[in-house]
Amino acid sequence: MSRKNRVSEEQNPSADQTGAGAPKDAFQEKGERVVEGASKLFEGRGKQIRNALVGLLVLAILGGIAYVWMSRSDARAQSALGKAIEISEAPIVEIPAPDSTELTFKTQNERAAAALKAFDDVAEKHGGEIGEQARYMAATLRLRTERADAITALTEISNSSSITGELASFALAQALVEDGKLDDAIGTYNRIVSSSRGVVPADKLQFEIASILEKQGKKDEAVAKYFEIAKKGLEAKDKDGNPAPMTTSATKAKQRVEKLSPEKAKELVQAPMAFPSLQ
Repeated sequence: MSRKNRVSEEQNPSADQTGAGAPKDAFQEKGERVVEGASKLFEGRGKQIRNALVGLLVLAILGGIAYVWMSRSDARAQSALGKAIEISEAPIVEIPAPDSTELTFKTQNERAAAALKAFDDVAEKHGGEIGEQARYMAATLRLRTERADAITALTEISNSSSITGELASFALAQALVEDGKLDDAIGTYNRIVSSSRGVVPADKLQFEIASILEKQGKKDEAVAKYFEIAKKGLEAKDKDGNPAPMTTSATKAKQRVEKLSPEKAKELVQAPMAFPSLQ
């Protein structure tokens, strides 16, 4: 996931394009419905307030300013999230240099507290994807200190079909393993597999499931899954038809097969090199 997404701003249309006599597009019509609703909302609260609000909204709509404002709002949200991430990754320096302007913290706890506050602020002030990402990051930080609240937050976010939802599901599954809730963890991993958007590599998910099976004493099932992961890794090829480098999960799976079932491991053979045709 990119740390800082940039949202381009659409330039304001000219006065000729946005004059009162210009045809209304769908955005303007929708905006005027918003104006009408806002007007009704403020009925009985003062004619001047209502007229001022309506006037500002009409100007924003007709001038294209509303769209630009929304774009800038998104940019501000992304910038706020980026700053929160910078805080969470700031170096730990017990005694910073006197002339240094770099953001640093004396302890990990101090940094975690500052990052948590920053993520909470973003989540509170911004909705949508940015707010969801901030909630996810705050939840992962809370796993150490406020585990119950963190699990609840991750569970809620994991119901989302977004990329962040998949990351939250993965973090939730890991937390369930740490808490000894292995069946629940496998169920969560399997849900990610069935609806994966490819955020977490497929062989990584399968390796985590195999690891749980091994923890549960289901050696044969674990070996079978490790073997499948390793076999696919060994058989994978690059665009030229040559063996592709094995992923970390495939390499670890191969090692587990060698450890748990040396005889089975003998069946794991690297795919042969492809040679160019001499014709």
